[in-house]
Amino acid sequence: MAKSTSKELRGKVIYSSFVRNHTAEGTFAAIEPDLERIRALGADIILLMPFYPTDGGHFAVKDSRAVSPEYGDLESFRHLADQIHSHGMQLIIEIICNHASRNSLLLIEHPEWFYKDSEGRMANRTLHKPDVFDLDYSNQALWDYQIETFQQWAKYADGFSCNLAPLIPMDFWFKARNALEKVKPGFIWLADTLETWLIIEHRAKGFSAYSDGETFQAFDICFDSQFHQVFRSYQKGEIHLSSLVKVIESQDAMFPDNYCKLRFLENYMTQRIKSVISNNSILRTWTAFLYILKGAVLICAGQEYSCVHTPNLTSKDPVDWESGPDLSGLMRNLYKIKKNPIISYGAFYITANNRTDTATIRYIAGDKWLEGSFSLKGQPGLADTFVPDGHYLNLLDYSPVNVKNGKYGMDANPVVFCSDYRSMN
Repeated sequence: MAKSTSKELRGKVIYSSFVRNHTAEGTFAAIEPDLERIRALGADIILLMPFYPTDGGHFAVKDSRAVSPEYGDLESFRHLADQIHSHGMQLIIEIICNHASRNSLLLIEHPEWFYKDSEGRMANRTLHKPDVFDLDYSNQALWDYQIETFQQWAKYADGFSCNLAPLIPMDFWFKARNALEKVKPGFIWLADTLETWLIIEHRAKGFSAYSDGETFQAFDICFDSQFHQVFRSYQKGEIHLSSLVKVIESQDAMFPDNYCKLRFLENYMTQRIKSVISNNSILRTWTAFLYILKGAVLICAGQEYSCVHTPNLTSKDPVDWESGPDLSGLMRNLYKIKKNPIISYGAFYITANNRTDTATIRYIAGDKWLEGSFSLKGQPGLADTFVPDGHYLNLLDYSPVNVKNGKYGMDANPVVFCSDYRSMN
């Protein structure tokens, strides 16, 4: 992990938006009226999905230095960036560096910068997509070109989300990070890291593919692909809760002390979480669990309204903002809890009860503590705790939490309480 990465990133909530689908208009300007609501929801950072000219495919970028006319122009993008900043939020934009469109400006001007197979044909290394060719980072001139592109967008953005970052040489990322740090200190680097199968397949073909531990050397935040992989298995009934919790627990030992994972229940490449978890009460519990986990949180536009429909990424498919039920109030409360410094700096512990499918998260810092228990399949029961007996306040709904003999009752609703809110009665 980058040595300069601040643990405060673990307290951040990132709101992801695909410009084409955020509104019926699908433009930069049309997003601006929604910024106040997004900020009030509890968002620190807006992540914009690619807005470059493409051949229709989401990742088939024709010119990484231009804005697609369907969204507006460079001036309207700049105005949106200014408005995001004026609402007290930062802006991260997604960068596509592993490949480019087969009709890209880069291919026309620099065909020598593209990967070629054993027969000298332009190709893909592992992910065989019909609309893109992979770039070849053995060309140092490509490095300079990409860093110049980064510097252009860094005039407006506060960070990059780097698609398929672990397939690109780590030395390139070191050089890019150092170059931007000189002109924009504190720039945020987010890596779209890989699921296990892609790392294994890429390496089996003789190519480099970096693990999260390696990627953290240059990046501040990594997508939590491993958690989402086991989360899907848990939802299908293929593994016990303890197996999912073990993945989270092991991350705390495997990665550097200041690591930051980006926790998510859905992103633009997955099913909507509401289509996976139909029960509203259980969905609220999983949402609370996500926020209390150690790491930053990703919310996809529409997730706060429990959208079921997974959007189309190749054509306009606006978010249904009235799908319901509305989780905005819950997210606002969770955002306040997320800002407690103990979540960024405290010692982190997580346990699982397979019998009740309950996960318990604890943070400890000196004599301070925060605890959350989450019945992830909606079963009532008793949770074990180490905290002193007494009467506490559930920070999510302000109901009482009564601890007696090291236990407290749980129903289908999540419970989060801490040492700062204890009744003297």
